Amino acid sequence: MTQTPYRFDAVLFDFADTLFNSRSALLPDLMARRCEEIGLPASEDDCRAWIEQIIACAAREDGRARMRSCDYSPLLHRASWTACVHACPDIPAAFADPFYEVFCNATLWRPFQDALPVLRMLSARGIAVAIVSNIGWNIRPAIDASHMGCFVEAVVQSFELGALKPEPAPFRSALEQLGIAPGRALMVGDNWSTDGGAQALGVTTLLLPQAGDPSLPRGLEMVLDLLGIARRQNEAMNVAAPAGSSAAFA
Repeated sequence: MTQTPYRFDAVLFDFADTLFNSRSALLPDLMARRCEEIGLPASEDDCRAWIEQIIACAAREDGRARMRSCDYSPLLHRASWTACVHACPDIPAAFADPFYEVFCNATLWRPFQDALPVLRMLSARGIAVAIVSNIGWNIRPAIDASHMGCFVEAVVQSFELGALKPEPAPFRSALEQLGIAPGRALMVGDNWSTDGGAQALGVTTLLLPQAGDPSLPRGLEMVLDLLGIARRQNEAMNVAAPAGSSAAFA
């Protein structure tokens, strides 16, 4: 790839909680509807409470142990989340299917409001973009549904590669697909224990703070600043959700 006049020629992005809101597909109304279809009595309020219990379970030490290998395959991913549901004594075991089928429906995931405008600005300047994700299901439909597909040149998914961040293989795969040297790439993520692995290859790494209010921008305009892209006032104003878009886990 021809070197650009900017500090980096490519940006590698994490998927969940960097570009996409991990809670955007945790939709109690759709889960309640799916419960009704399978004959499981559950109100929207029930589903909302169960969702929070499941997410809390996955975040506990025992839950993290269950989830440790989930991103190696779709079967392991579903089995791990099912185990979290079954570990919550107040939740009917049958809720595992409605929960998973909604939560891991890629077309329901929504990006943060500044994700698409920043990707558009990078693409317009010839800067290559890849998404590198520890994930057990295919995120490409989420990328396409959010109109990002034309700006993303490579998608590296752990379940396809058989390797997880922070191992070097996912980052190396993205760099090779883009034809970019590590020193000319920037990795953007939110988790030091996974995304920080890019540094071992010599890739400069930007770690965003934990996502706060999903209705607000993610702070991705910092990527433009690090690349040395001057944002004139009119350009900065364009780093907002495009018309008709929705603001807003891996």
